Amino acid sequence: MISPAHSHDQSGTAPPPPDYGTKSPQPTAEDYPDPLEPFRRAAKNLLSEISLYCSLQADSARAQIRTLLLYAILGCGGAVAAFAGIVFSVILVLQGARDGIAILLDGRVWASELIVGAGILLLGAAAAVVGVRQIIKTSRQRTIDKYEHLLSERGGARPDELSAQDELPQRINTF
Repeated sequence: MISPAHSHDQSGTAPPPPDYGTKSPQPTAEDYPDPLEPFRRAAKNLLSEISLYCSLQADSARAQIRTLLLYAILGCGGAVAAFAGIVFSVILVLQGARDGIAILLDGRVWASELIVGAGILLLGAAAAVVGVRQIIKTSRQRTIDKYEHLLSERGGARPDELSAQDELPQRINTF
């Protein structure tokens, strides 16, 4: 038996051609793929990745700020504790000095408190004077070094050889 796919027409005529006439419908927009669809998918994926990246960066920044605040709070607490410890230690030292001087003055506590208080004031004033002198000395030396550097860049020109815009102040040691 011969299969229909291999059967030949006994009449010797070819099969009729397909009908391309008015019977077949016109192609519509749905029949063709959207040429921008790959771009839209890529843009959607890119926006998703950007959103994820921004979310990760925001979470990272929040975590860093949280950590920084935690360290700041712990640091402030530690500073308060250290300051309280120092103040307490200073009070104990001053009370011990007061009591020791009171024993030397035959129990005159008021006199020992005056001596210790005055001594603390004198030590504080001396520290302030030394600190101010050191600041002035450092500032003066920086100013001198600055202008010596400027002079060395100009080949060692003296102040009277400089132009009016480059003129050095006459008195460098003012604070």
